[in-house]
Amino acid sequence: MDASPLKKLEQLEFSLDSVTDLSSSPPASPSSSPAVATFSCVDGVTELRFLQSDSTHCFTFDLASAQLFKLGTVQFICVSDDNSEEVIKGKVEDIELPEKADVLISEPMGTLLVNERMLESYVIARDRFMSPNGKMFPTAGRIHMAPFSDEFLFIEMANKALFWQQQNYYGVDLTPLFGSAHQGYFSQPVVDAFDPRLLVSPPTFHTIDFTQMKEEDFYEIDIPLKFTSSVCTRVHGLACWFDVLFDGSTVQRWLTTAPGAPTTHWYQIRCVLAQPIYVMAGQEITGRLHLVAHSAQSYTIDLTLSAKMWGPGASQGGILQSSTGKFDLKEPYYRMSQPQAYPAAQEPPLPPQPQLNPQDIQIQSDDFEEELLQKPAQNASTQL
Repeated sequence: MDASPLKKLEQLEFSLDSVTDLSSSPPASPSSSPAVATFSCVDGVTELRFLQSDSTHCFTFDLASAQLFKLGTVQFICVSDDNSEEVIKGKVEDIELPEKADVLISEPMGTLLVNERMLESYVIARDRFMSPNGKMFPTAGRIHMAPFSDEFLFIEMANKALFWQQQNYYGVDLTPLFGSAHQGYFSQPVVDAFDPRLLVSPPTFHTIDFTQMKEEDFYEIDIPLKFTSSVCTRVHGLACWFDVLFDGSTVQRWLTTAPGAPTTHWYQIRCVLAQPIYVMAGQEITGRLHLVAHSAQSYTIDLTLSAKMWGPGASQGGILQSSTGKFDLKEPYYRMSQPQAYPAAQEPPLPPQPQLNPQDIQIQSDDFEEELLQKPAQNASTQL
């Protein structure tokens, strides 16, 4: 049997006018010299090769992972997955990339957005690897803040230190440690999901643009606070949460951790003051949230809330009350297992009642009062 026909099927050649490499940046212009396309099938591996007559460079495609499209009567395009993806293991501060990146994707958020200090590595990666017109996901973040009132949480925090008020704990007087224990419990930010109805005023926010921030900008973050109380209550501290923006070329998407929104693993965070302040509806609340980075990959939080004079003559007055607290964002109090007030439990429906007009109710009440006045008392004890 003649084997030459089989050999011809294993390798076929076609003459081409030109070959253009579209994978280069910018794409190379079509060559004027003729080229040859060779189809081969050896040991079950099918390949397509393009070779120009005036060049030694050869384009080789594995037809198991490449696709050939017909663009016209005399034009074809070959699209190949060249399997050039590579995973580079290491810190973004240390590794090197062969080229600039068009898209930078990361999840650098922690509680209060900045905990764990991953945002610093995020902007370092931006400066080292991203192309000038590249995209960052997420693009920006916002820290939202509002004063809150939660008597149950405040009592829970205060009761933690009652253990240290024992004067005879197996013969040991613990009261000298009560002050330090009380201060320690109130230095823990509370991480949980709370009812947004606990907020005393509309929130404000502080924006962090990841495309513009520098690494040193994260070392110290200072946020002035100014609110107007919506209710008359005791303010127990400051509630915080964050959201991040994914700013695409055509679509924007926000990821939020706000109270009342679907709960995330970041929850919300509340800084509880050991000394609450009293406010009236319409009274101005001012303060300062100051975050200082430390070596434990987190922040020390200094919080000050003050209630300004309210009412006539307030413009000439100053601060009525002020309360301060220092918190370690690295050592929060995770309260997720505690019963949450949100969403509120629904009351069982009441049986249907006949509808009455207010005038009818008032008339019935007057008749009932006249009946009581006209009816003589049966005895003194009943009247009394």
